[in-house]
Amino acid sequence: MSSQISVLQNVTASDIHLTPFPHLVVRGALPEALYADLAANFPSLESVAGKAGLPNNTLFLRAAEKVVQADDIAPLWREYFAYHTSGKFFDEIVGLWGDTILRLYPDIEERYGAPLSQWSLGLREAGQEENRANYANDLQMDCQFAVNSPVTEVSSVRGPHIDRRHKLFASLLYLPRPGDEAGGNLTLCRYKDPALAFDPERPIPLDFVERSPFDHLGKIPLDAIVEEEVIPYGANTLVMWLNTPYSLHGVTPRRETGQERRYVNMIAEAYSSKADGLFQLKKKTLVRRLFG
Repeated sequence: MSSQISVLQNVTASDIHLTPFPHLVVRGALPEALYADLAANFPSLESVAGKAGLPNNTLFLRAAEKVVQADDIAPLWREYFAYHTSGKFFDEIVGLWGDTILRLYPDIEERYGAPLSQWSLGLREAGQEENRANYANDLQMDCQFAVNSPVTEVSSVRGPHIDRRHKLFASLLYLPRPGDEAGGNLTLCRYKDPALAFDPERPIPLDFVERSPFDHLGKIPLDAIVEEEVIPYGANTLVMWLNTPYSLHGVTPRRETGQERRYVNMIAEAYSSKADGLFQLKKKTLVRRLFG
């Protein structure tokens, strides 16, 4: 596997921004010829989402375990998926993000029992933390074709939220169809409450959710956040971020369109931490169990 297919080949540490949370944005991430070949061979909507009548503006995914040996997927895409779930790609991640990860999660290597550079890797299987096979390694890598179905009613596929507590990093590469101007841009946000401000020099509190006013971070009220940056849904645009309880992001509404929104996710999740995640869920009190 060649690193010439890597989405990080044109990225340096100078591309990392720490506000409103650790992230980077690279336009023209891949060489033009490579991107054009990938875009032309992006699988059909039906091969990712199925052929049945699709609901309005809904996310569908096809994970690496359903791609790397699939005959209906172009060989170049299978190579792309194999590389972005490999040890070589994680070496790139550690080289680029390692210092920031250790600053924000200074006990992460103790939690997982090994230095980041020595973490064992596996291909994430369906079921996430409910699947015991995903505990066989320190980190489960995944790469996913992602499509949002055509829009029959103006809507956002997902509002401001934080990713799952087991996720170490997330990244996406946009591959819009030519002429798609229906919207669906990525927003990067921060909490409005100054008490919830992100400090890039301080460790992430494991009990952030417990101390926050939110029952969970999967959907944050609009009146609780401030939009800091909008990243257009543009061809060959890479966005990557470290997952923290401050990594608030969402998608702007898309107008009515018969075109799907297309991108590829590259992610990794770690299930075997002593703390059961990079940050914890809110403890269920009796009142929450009865009425939450």
